[in-house]
Amino acid sequence: MAFYKLQTLEQFIGIFVSYRKSNFYASLWFFVALFFGELLMYPIVKIIGKKFESENKNKVALTIFGIFLSVLGFIVLYYIRNGFFWSLDLVPLATSFLMFGYVAKLNKEKFNNITKLPISILYLLISIVFTYLNFRIYGSSSMYNSVVGNFIYYMPAALGGILLVITICKKINSNRLLEYIGRNTITYYAFQKPIILKSITTVINTLGSNITLFNNQIIKIILITIIAVCVLGIISQMITSTYPFILGKFKPKEKIS
Repeated sequence: MAFYKLQTLEQFIGIFVSYRKSNFYASLWFFVALFFGELLMYPIVKIIGKKFESENKNKVALTIFGIFLSVLGFIVLYYIRNGFFWSLDLVPLATSFLMFGYVAKLNKEKFNNITKLPISILYLLISIVFTYLNFRIYGSSSMYNSVVGNFIYYMPAALGGILLVITICKKINSNRLLEYIGRNTITYYAFQKPIILKSITTVINTLGSNITLFNNQIIKIILITIIAVCVLGIISQMITSTYPFILGKFKPKEKIS
């Protein structure tokens, strides 16, 4: 019981310090890195926008700065192997991806032309080839573990994968389930690993001792996924309707008749 209380306290503190690879782990470390990335990118965009009045020069400068941040991110992760408070060690690399996304938004028409379904095969090949090269030489890569391998291999693999996902998503028709999950991403991300997946996996494994069907790995994964999506959906609805301020939202004001 004492160990459980200590572990719970450490996880609670982890919400505020978000120290990866430590007892003070928080599943929202990824969002923390993106949050500080947004804070860093905002003044950069403003300063470059004032420096270069030409739209084309502005885009080129932002792209160059994005490349600089990605290189800086690799250098930081090379020397800081054990993570850092608030995932600050990931901020340069995270900001570079945000910067590339912002430049793509500025070039919306051109970006739409390069995210068409036939070209997705090229993105798939790029992602697979460079991921394989990076894995073969440096092993598995993970931002969480501060291991990303080689810059020349990692960035094409990552950008190729991102473009592939965007291209496929653009071709998916409106889907209410996916849209709901997308609107409640923070809730799903916050609860899925530390609470929901652990609980459901424990239950499924326990039932597996009596029900042979639950011992099949594929069926087990499908069941866990379906149950997790449903349970997280209920939690999301409860938070949104009762405590929306947790997500930075507010209840709509009641109209006075």
